[in-house]
Amino acid sequence: ITGPYASRHRLAPAERLCGARLVVGSEPAGCIGLYARAGAVVQMAGYNSTFESLSAGVRPILVPRRSPRREQAIRASRLASLGLADVVDDDAGADEVAWLLDRGRRIDSSDLERAGIRLDGATRAAAVLTSLAGVRVA
Repeated sequence: ITGPYASRHRLAPAERLCGARLVVGSEPAGCIGLYARAGAVVQMAGYNSTFESLSAGVRPILVPRRSPRREQAIRASRLASLGLADVVDDDAGADEVAWLLDRGRRIDSSDLERAGIRLDGATRAAAVLTSLAGVRVA
């Protein structure tokens, strides 16, 4: 699954890696079904895509962008320290990525709970907003 700035030329080497099938083409937001069916995910460490993979139960291999901001690198590092992701630099060799692909790539909700990550943000935000507005929810 690629974002709007991915180029076919840049992605071509990934298709040859370990006989992997690469899904190419920009998908609309909310593509959790594709993540859930994936055997493995190699991706940047953007907020939405990272949490889509985690909520789908996939332990991602993250290749964080390091400029113009370090936000992706920080997210990737924190998730790796919690045991929820692996991180490689964008110049990582195929052997390093292949080694990671051979490891278990699935996680479950208990892994996220142990790390203190909750995926019910919309429900929690709605509860706070209704409370602040003085609305009773039955």
